[in-house]
Amino acid sequence: MFHNITICVQISGKDVFGINYAKLNEYMQYQDNDKSILININRDISHPTVVNGLLNIGCYELNLGSFGCSLNPKELIEEWDGFDRFGISLNDLAFHLIVPDIRSYLINRLSIQSTHFIQLPPDCFLVIEFVDLLKNCENIEGIEKKIKEYTDRFKSILQKLNKRDRDYDKNIYQLKIDLASVISELFIGKILQNFKYKVKFLSNSGPDIACNGKKVEVKRRVELRSGYSGFTSKLDLATIALMQIWTLSRSSSIETAFEKQDADIVFLDLTGAISGFLTAVESGVYGFDLTIESAIEGAFGNVEQTGGAIIAFYRSQGYNVFAKVFRRDELDNGKLIDKIRDNIKKSTGTDINSEQMIKKLSKYIC
Repeated sequence: MFHNITICVQISGKDVFGINYAKLNEYMQYQDNDKSILININRDISHPTVVNGLLNIGCYELNLGSFGCSLNPKELIEEWDGFDRFGISLNDLAFHLIVPDIRSYLINRLSIQSTHFIQLPPDCFLVIEFVDLLKNCENIEGIEKKIKEYTDRFKSILQKLNKRDRDYDKNIYQLKIDLASVISELFIGKILQNFKYKVKFLSNSGPDIACNGKKVEVKRRVELRSGYSGFTSKLDLATIALMQIWTLSRSSSIETAFEKQDADIVFLDLTGAISGFLTAVESGVYGFDLTIESAIEGAFGNVEQTGGAIIAFYRSQGYNVFAKVFRRDELDNGKLIDKIRDNIKKSTGTDINSEQMIKKLSKYIC
């Protein structure tokens, strides 16, 4: 049924990710009667195995070390299988994230040239990240209550997904959002525990983490509603990134974190949110720090003087994390808007006043 299509992505000559759709033959029954197509997928496709030292799940093969995971494939599978004690099957989570990829393959009859393949990492990798980060955070105070919160959230979505109703795609999207939110939170917990700070996961509706006497809120990976079409065609990547960061910083969820949740520091996960971000960051055009650790040190050292700080961060493939501290008062008093205006004038020759800039960007607030 499937051609033996193998896509392998390398970084510095080292395999990090591969797809072999031919492997789906082991897990699928495919019937085509000219009027309808029946696809019966075996749920075993969603349980990870080890193949040639790589983690295999469905048609994907992943080098966990290259993705920044601390667990090797065998260790991760042990943690995966032991998660049943929390009353939820990770196989179910992964299954519902793999199925849309298979459906997309069949609908589009993808060729080897298709850009669909270059989706790194696949959605099911969210579950793998979740398992790896939970293991890294197992000694942080409050993690048990957090796991209960996480599993309750996932159980609720899985109940909806198992109905297979008209909202299936909508619920798949919500599962991705919730997993990404949890991963962002666990990732910051993992980073903070590397400092000599007292770290504690908090529950209920307040901030996510208490650290070194400060209250920390973590905002999930975000997806912008618009690519600012018609407004950015002549702008450089640095200006677009600044525009997006300002827009995200003005969203209601960020304001709520400071005003109602009384957070001192808000981490804003931009992973996957800004097109072309990684290339531009690595070239130095944003002025981002090379490590998130230096951004954290800057934020914790100056939060009393700034009335709050936002740390925008981006996780690249592997171990690299880029971050930038924005003082809350800097964002509030328009300094960033002025910088954006200057960049727009240099790029396009058009001068736009601050009020116009704010009005234009505010249309894109999520």
